[in-house]
Amino acid sequence: MSSLKFGIGRRRTNPQVPVGLAGYFNVRMWESVADDIEVRALALEQNGTKAFIIQHDLVTVPDTLYRDTMAAFEAAGLDIKADNLILTATHSHTAPQVHLNSAASSLEYHAFAVEKAVE
Repeated sequence: MSSLKFGIGRRRTNPQVPVGLAGYFNVRMWESVADDIEVRALALEQNGTKAFIIQHDLVTVPDTLYRDTMAAFEAAGLDIKADNLILTATHSHTAPQVHLNSAASSLEYHAFAVEKAVE
């Protein structure tokens, strides 16, 4: 029986650029940070197979965030299969909007969230 390796990590993902908050019908822009938001990760490896569970303090995880995270893993040289990556959200309505089709979203923040998840 082979051993299971694991690691955990977290990174602060407070906005550094103008971005709206998610979960509202109107655009509500971020103004300041009362409590830090984060991305947390659990990495697992057994027999050379890697798997990740990544949780963002966001209202949801849109397809674009998932696809861009997969691409970032690939660019970093990590061979992660789609079946081995779970992205979740805490469903926070005071977190940045990451749906790129929203007027409140920010491409810069979206890229930052991906970068921190893979870091």
